[in-house]
Amino acid sequence: MSGEVWYRKWRPQRFEEVAGQEHVTTTLRNAVSGRGGRRVGHAYLFTGPRGTGKTTTARILAKAVNCADPRDGEPCGACAHCQAVHEGRALDVIEIDAASNNRIDDIRALRERVQHGPVAGEHKVYLIDEVHELTRQAFDGFLKTLEEPPSYVIFVLATTEVQKVPGTIMSRCQRFDFHRVPIERLVARLRVIAEAEGLAVDDPSLALIGRKATGSLRDAINLLEQLVTMYGDVLGEAQVRQGLGYSDDPRAGDLVRALLARDIGRSLRVVGEAADEGLDLRVFQRAAVERLRLALQWVAGINDTGALPQGEVEPLRAAAAGADLAHCARVLEAVANADLREDPTSSLALELAVVEALAPRPGGAPQAAAPRGAVPAGPRPDAAGAPRAAPAPRPAPARPASPAPVSARQPTSAVPPARRPEPAAARVPATASRNGPTAPRIVPADVPLTLELAREHFRDLYELLRARNSLAAALLNSAADVIEIGDDLVTFGFRYSSHAERAQASEAVFGEALTRLFSRPLRARCVHEPDVRDRMKETQPGRGHLVEEALRQGLTPVEE
Repeated sequence: MSGEVWYRKWRPQRFEEVAGQEHVTTTLRNAVSGRGGRRVGHAYLFTGPRGTGKTTTARILAKAVNCADPRDGEPCGACAHCQAVHEGRALDVIEIDAASNNRIDDIRALRERVQHGPVAGEHKVYLIDEVHELTRQAFDGFLKTLEEPPSYVIFVLATTEVQKVPGTIMSRCQRFDFHRVPIERLVARLRVIAEAEGLAVDDPSLALIGRKATGSLRDAINLLEQLVTMYGDVLGEAQVRQGLGYSDDPRAGDLVRALLARDIGRSLRVVGEAADEGLDLRVFQRAAVERLRLALQWVAGINDTGALPQGEVEPLRAAAAGADLAHCARVLEAVANADLREDPTSSLALELAVVEALAPRPGGAPQAAAPRGAVPAGPRPDAAGAPRAAPAPRPAPARPASPAPVSARQPTSAVPPARRPEPAAARVPATASRNGPTAPRIVPADVPLTLELAREHFRDLYELLRARNSLAAALLNSAADVIEIGDDLVTFGFRYSSHAERAQASEAVFGEALTRLFSRPLRARCVHEPDVRDRMKETQPGRGHLVEEALRQGLTPVEE
């Protein structure tokens, strides 16, 4: 048994040893003992997260119903049947993995086997693990047998995804929901194992292991065994942190304090430094999320230090004291949703998260506090010190409802159309250089909107967005293109799924910019398209078809 993994070696053998599931084990123990007139049912459905004791409880139930000397509903653990179940050789306990036996033919074979009575005990127990993996036909074939099995058969169905189990199956079972094991119960169970194995480890280190396991006792025992393999029988908190991948780099705390202080420049610098020095950005992100979560709890009045090192508690408390709940929630959501799966070495996802969390939103209120020394957003002063007024948006030219009467018309000039002085409204702005901003070319409403036209004005859309929403403009500038045109819908494709998800949250901003650019009401839809072309790289500033048409009509481009 020395080579047996710990989660199997320390698997509970009695209902009272199952941690954190008293609402389940008490009911089953009473049913086995017959207390209060209860009796064992013919079908049970155990559902809950992994590692919370579903299969273990099913095996204890299988021992208890056939135990030769049950004690208050608990199996004795000493009779031949209990020993056979413990060693995995009981003929009356059949475990089936539904993930690999999920076809209708497997269920037909099961229906034939249940007709054979038990070999040694009074009951024959079938444990079907991951039952949600059964096909629809298999569920239909299993229904009648589950509803009216032979009197000696007990079915225990276990699943982590109960929403995939048909209602017709659930209605024929007694359902028990297993919960994540509380951190206190995890630590208590790990303490028992550590003392039995002769380990020297303190409770704060065990709490770190319990938090990493996120309520799964099996995961917690596996982590403890892994740490003992790495560092030996004496475990310090520093070793546990290192072994579990907790980030001790102070930059995670620096990033959180900059985010809480609404300092976008410092936040971006910290992310850049972390990437430049080769830190694992996924570990860095998890460390920042954990600190932001604690800050959110502190602002909400919950006193919990989590797995935070003692030296970081007070600086983070001070930073959280100056933040409000809404800002903490917004920053936490942005950083937690940064998707580093596609390219974990690139800091772009975290940088976009910083911008999304701290950049002022279109039409929204300004940030409550600006970092000291930061230049406030708004009109910039000119050389004389007076603030410059922001350029007003150009209204779309209105069409006259009907031609004016002949008597009211102005005398027609004798100058040919090509030589006639141009009115100010008819001037077409020339395109700026590649190094400077490009004036957007507004498309009149009478020009048909096609896919080619939308792609030709892709850079104009980018310029509009850059003045209104820097995050939306950055997304449009990262491997994106227009892929479809509908009646009033423009569909954008993004090469990276993380960019598509962020763009979906800004579809209203894209729609406003499209409406202004093409002078008609338009909506935007953003989707993930891995093979999309990078339109911004292919589209260089230059003359469009409107400028060319204006030149043919004799108009003169002017610089604005």
